[in-house]
Amino acid sequence: MIEGVVLFFSPGGRVAHIWCVLSEVPLCVAYREDFPKLWRTLQVGSRVQLRARPFGELMRAFELRPFSVEAAGLS
Repeated sequence: MIEGVVLFFSPGGRVAHIWCVLSEVPLCVAYREDFPKLWRTLQVGSRVQLRARPFGELMRAFELRPFSVEAAGLS
């Protein structure tokens, strides 16, 4: 599992952009339709763990779970 932090959501909130601890591809995306039960709990700064696959120049999350209930750097 890769650790990451939600950086921002696309307009409309359909896509979460996640900075990941991967030097070669640090930006991952997660789609709301892939994680409907988890989506309402995500916010900017949420720490997550994920598994991702190549998706163009980015990585796309295919497994996503909360890593921490507190948002990173927002205390």
